[in-house]
Amino acid sequence: MRDRSNTLEHFTEGKFMSRYRFTKETVVQLLGCLLFKENTNNRGHPLPPPLQLLVALRFCAAGTFQVVSEDLVNVSQPTVRHVVNRVSELIAAHVFRSTVKFPATADELRLLSHREVSGANGVR
Repeated sequence: MRDRSNTLEHFTEGKFMSRYRFTKETVVQLLGCLLFKENTNNRGHPLPPPLQLLVALRFCAAGTFQVVSEDLVNVSQPTVRHVVNRVSELIAAHVFRSTVKFPATADELRLLSHREVSGANGVR
């Protein structure tokens, strides 16, 4: 059985990137931005915050609970569902607003429309 406590070290950078769609460094930075609440009920085998984040990222990358449940040893499908929900709420509350910026002015909206039409999405 694979030790699920050190998933970051388990994969090479390339395999990690293809599996989670993020670099290990980005996952560590994201983990520092999220405020996980400590599990105080000690029911079952609570997942540590790094594994919770990886479960959610793997679900987002794969799009299915079954793939995540199969990938991560001893993580049930209901646990995956709860973790994905919890981590998604944390990302929405603590990361989304500070990193995603929508056009605030008519000029910004026009510029965005121009980029989409011209195919120059990376041009500022």
